[in-house]
Amino acid sequence: TTRDRVVPSAADQPDRRGLTLLGTGHFVVDMTVGALSPLLPVFKRAMSLSDLRTSLVLAAITFSSSFIQPLFGVVADRVRATWFLWGGVAMATVGLAFSGLATSYWLLLVLIVVCGLGVGGYPPEAARVANQMAGARKASGVAWFTIGGNLGFAIGPLLVALFVPLLDERTTLIFLVPGAAACTLLLANHRR
Repeated sequence: TTRDRVVPSAADQPDRRGLTLLGTGHFVVDMTVGALSPLLPVFKRAMSLSDLRTSLVLAAITFSSSFIQPLFGVVADRVRATWFLWGGVAMATVGLAFSGLATSYWLLLVLIVVCGLGVGGYPPEAARVANQMAGARKASGVAWFTIGGNLGFAIGPLLVALFVPLLDERTTLIFLVPGAAACTLLLANHRR
């Protein structure tokens, strides 16, 4: 009956725009991770890297993003650190974008670690905020945020495949465009 139906309050409704913004940031962060694997042969050829050194580039992003993420999670649990949102996107984007301009193997590794730190820094704070913005629909709200990352991980390799024939290792610079757009949107809406 209509008497038994509970009308949800505004606080119970998900903030779809906010969740989309968080998903956009997650899209860009995970796009950088997805792009790295198809870039490895490009880096290998450009820098005459051995198989071991090439593998260490992938290990650098994996270790730097994975091991630091729990620390960022502890920080997100204790303090409001919304600068991790735009800061994580900026670090991930800048690290990957300038890796194609690296003049030495060690600089390449440093830039990939910077990218990994951005990748590790974004999700804990974004998940905390997504949980708040989801209202009473926690699971679907966080799922909406998560799908952005999954799409980014899928699109990253496609962008690399599209631009490598034209730009070779400088393909990494194209990631500045979506990174700058996501950072701008997140900064412009930081009060949400």
